[in-house]
Parts: sequence; C-alpha cells; structure tokens
Amino acid sequence: MTIRLNGSSASFQMSAGSYSIYLILSGPLASPLYLSGNLSFEPSSSPGIFYIYRETVTLLPPPLNVLSFVDNKSYQVSPLVYQGDIDSTPVKNVIKSPPNPTYWWPSDISGALAQLYWSWWYPNAAYQPVMNTTGYFRDYLYYHYPYPTAGAVFWNYGYTGGSNITIAAIITYSNDTLTGRLGHGVTFYFFINPYGWSVSNTSNQSVLYVTSLNVSQYLSPVMGDVIFPNSSTPPNYLAVQFDPAWFYNYNYYTGATGPWNAWVVNETYVHHRRFRYYSISFAPSPSPNLGPPWSGWDGVGTWSPYPWLPGPGDYVLVCVTYSPSTNSLYGFAEDLNYPWLISSFSVNLSGYFSPPSSGTYAFGVGAGTGSTYAADWSIVYVWEGS
Repeated sequence: MTIRLNGSSASFQMSAGSYSIYLILSGPLASPLYLSGNLSFEPSSSPGIFYIYRETVTLLPPPLNVLSFVDNKSYQVSPLVYQGDIDSTPVKNVIKSPPNPTYWWPSDISGALAQLYWSWWYPNAAYQPVMNTTGYFRDYLYYHYPYPTAGAVFWNYGYTGGSNITIAAIITYSNDTLTGRLGHGVTFYFFINPYGWSVSNTSNQSVLYVTSLNVSQYLSPVMGDVIFPNSSTPPNYLAVQFDPAWFYNYNYYTGATGPWNAWVVNETYVHHRRFRYYSISFAPSPSPNLGPPWSGWDGVGTWSPYPWLPGPGDYVLVCVTYSPSTNSLYGFAEDLNYPWLISSFSVNLSGYFSPPSSGTYAFGVGAGTGSTYAADWSIVYVWEGS
C-alpha cells in the first residue's frame, strides 16, 4: 500500500489482518490535505487474481467559530452566554458566599486553577486548560457533597434553511472518585428562539430555563441534570445527549441499545385568567423505543466494537448533525485516545419536528451530572457549521 501526502509517499506491505493508520501533523492544519493510494490484494482462494482499490481522503481545516482551548490558547465567539445549575437552581442563586463568579460554572480554567482541577481528581493528567461545564469539584469543595449539577453555553448562528447543520465538540472529564460511575456526558441544543433571555452579556448566568430534575414528564431513565432554556414557538427546538451512563443501564431497559438521548422540546404559551406562562413538554411521548412512561428517544444508537466508557482525561469527539432533507438527527462519538471506540445513532423526526426556516437561532453545548453517575465534565473545543 502506498500513501502520498502533498508529494511525499510511504509504501509498506500489508498481510491479512486489521490495520489503523494515524497521521500526526507537526502543526495546525491551515489548508486542505489530499491523501491518495491504492490497496491491492491477491486472495489465496484465487491465485493470480488481484483486486485493486483506489483510496482517497481529503482533510479540511476546521474553522474556530465557537471556542477552542487547543494548544493552551483560548478562542471564544462573542457573545457567548453561560448558564450553570446546581440541583435545579441557578448556580448564582445558590453559591452566594463568597459572591464570587469564580465559584460559578461554566467557567474557563487555566494555569494554577487547571492544575488544581486535574490534580484533585486525576494526578497523572496533563493540565489542559478547559471550559469547566459542571463545576462538580467546586460543588464538592463548597458543600462537601456532590449535588447534581449542569452547565451550558449558548451562541447565535445564522442558519440557512434547507442546509445540514452540525455541532462538533471535544469534551473531557477529570475522574470522579465520589460515585465511581461515569455520567452524564454532553448535550447539544439546536434551533432555540430565546424567550425572556438573549445571547448577550446581559443574560450571562441569567438564562431562563428548567432542568430535567423539575419537569413533570419522565424524560429518560438515564440522563442526570440537563438544562432546557426557554424558547418561543414556532419552531420547537432539539436537544441531544451523549450519556456514557447508559453503559451501566442498557441491559435493564428493553429497547435501549446505545448511549444517546434525543428530545423535541415544545413550549406553549398559556394564558389562564391573570396568569401567563410558558408550559414545556417533550416529544415523542411515549418514547418510541422504551415506551411509557418515558419521553423521547432514550438509550438509542450503538457502540462499536462493544459498549465502552471514555477514561478520565480522554478527549472524546462528539458530533451531531441535523439534516432537513431527511428531517433526521445523526450522531457520532469517538474516544480520540482509543479511536477504535466509536458510537453512533440516527432518528427520524417526522411527525414531531418540522425543518426550520432561515434565521438566526441560539445553539448550545452543555453537560450534566447526577447523584449516582457523575464526573467533572469540561469542553476543549466546539465547532458549528453546515
């Protein structure tokens, strides 16, 4: 097999078996790279007959249009709105003494604070600067008890109707030594029309929301604390969670096959006498794969080559795409430290969600913990585009 990379080539002999080929670049990718080569083999059952396959791969540089802490640098789109939650209450309303936003989350941590973040839980990890999303170790330091926590960041994005839209994130976590079980992963938000808040500095830590801990519906047996911000209608918005805690539970629920949850979030304006409010609900209900009392697609997708958990300090790439042409959601996750560990899912939204029109919407990425399954989740990189 021969691989050519920008005029340079490498050839090697392959025998029967499985192979993984890794490219280690000396610096950030600034322009497209084109790889090509031939793969040929002669089957032992038919000597003298050769099969030749042409292999081509194009690597494109990703734009840093949301946030990045790669290479110890910090890039963030402006404005970026933060919202933290502790046990269904805004973090700024709970952690008041001292009244120091340093104790709130999500928050950017680097230097000595990053060293504390990593060494507290996982002494052997690199002190990678991150956006700490769940504040789990701060919660424990402050209260000496791990309450469920969540955090999310939101930004504006001009969407062109009819086009695919993808959010990709690299997440990591520092080891949870309190519960011993990993949860609850990362959540993606699509097509929010903010109501009562906005993507602006005035809404920082003041996003109006409810959490999975205080809604009337049973959303999923495995999900932890998830923030659901207020949104006006139409349209409804989408929330997708990659939750490794399904690793411990998928055998307990008939119809659960993987680590993904997905919901269509509906908000309805209610005017009853003097009272006016927004009522939130979740579809599909009942769950198409778990049945009642659950709502949404819960524990869907697959793992490969077997059910797996990312390790502490691992970089986990998680991507979710909405396709209006099929009105479907597609997701992919990969442990970049062990890239043969992957997961994926797809669900069709027909009957529950209509492709949105062009416009500016709020999109977001968040994470959450629970009482039984937890970890201090952080974000390293987020990209969004068509």
